[in-house]
Amino acid sequence: MAFNNQDNMSSSSTPKYSMKDWKPEDVYNKLQRLEQETVSINELKAPLVNEKRVIEAELVEINIQLRNTSFSHPDYNRINSRRGQLVKKKTEIELKISELKQRSQKLNSESQSAKIDLKKKPNELVKANLLELRDKYLSFAADTTRVSSMRAMASRFVEEVQIILSLIP
Repeated sequence: MAFNNQDNMSSSSTPKYSMKDWKPEDVYNKLQRLEQETVSINELKAPLVNEKRVIEAELVEINIQLRNTSFSHPDYNRINSRRGQLVKKKTEIELKISELKQRSQKLNSESQSAKIDLKKKPNELVKANLLELRDKYLSFAADTTRVSSMRAMASRFVEEVQIILSLIP
C-alpha cells in the first residue's frame, strides 16, 4: 500500500481553473468581432453626421435670413415652421448619434477588457494550476503512509513549484 501513489496523486476533482478552458483564439475572435461591430457603428454614424451638418448649414442660413430681412406674416411663419422642423430633425439625429456613441464606447470598453484578459489570463491560469499542483504534492509529502524517499521527492517538487510561483506576477 505504501507504493500505491494513485489515491493521492490522481484527484477525482478537476482543477477549478483549467488551461484547457481558456484559449487566446477566443479572445482574438472576440476582439475581431468587436472591431467589426465598431466599424459598422461608424458606418451607421457617418451619414447621420453628414445629414446633421447639412441641417446645421440650412439652420444658419434661415437664422441669417430671419435677422436680416423683414417678411410678411405668411412667409415668416413658413420659414419659422421650417426652422422648427429642422431643429426637431437635428435633435432626433443627435439622439441617434449619441446612442451609437454609447454603443461604440461600450464596445471599446469590452475591447480593452479583452486585451487585458489576453495579457493577464494565462498567468492567472498557470498560477492557479501550479498552486493546485503544489497543494497536492504538499499533501503527498505530509502523508506518513508514503515511502520516505517519495515524500522527500514530493517535498523537493513543492519547493521547485514554489520558486516558479514566485516568478509569476
